[in-house]
Amino acid sequence: MVDRPVPLDDAALAGVTGGVTMDDYAALLAGVNAFAKEFMEDKALMADFGRVLESLTQANPGDQGEAPLGSFVDGQGRQLDVQEWLTAQGIAPDQEADGTWSASQFGTLMESVQERLELMTTEAAADWQRLTAMSLELAQMDMQLSNASAKFYNTGSGIITNIR
Repeated sequence: MVDRPVPLDDAALAGVTGGVTMDDYAALLAGVNAFAKEFMEDKALMADFGRVLESLTQANPGDQGEAPLGSFVDGQGRQLDVQEWLTAQGIAPDQEADGTWSASQFGTLMESVQERLELMTTEAAADWQRLTAMSLELAQMDMQLSNASAKFYNTGSGIITNIR
């Protein structure tokens, strides 16, 4: 009597692939995709902080009195009010009673924006390293699963050749 092939369950597959299962691979892939999406959103926010800093630099009245903060165009092409955007980001600027800003207030605000941008840049560098490590782990899992698939194919081809 000939034994019929039995489909591999996760435990048997893990034995062939060095402990990697398709569920492990799918979970890591979902994690990499989610982290990459978050990373790109943070990168877009950093770009907006850069745009705000540029807008503040241009609007700064210097020694010529006071001026409003103005607006900037974000990464999605929307015209946004600088003060509202900064308040939404947790940087609540203090303005004069007439809604204008002095050069020293501009300077303080620009320093706050620059500090936040530097902090985000540092965090982005660490996030990039984490994303790279996750991607390498995913590639290693992919290679293990691919090697197992090739072994299964070669074994099946050998059996068919022997039957002929």
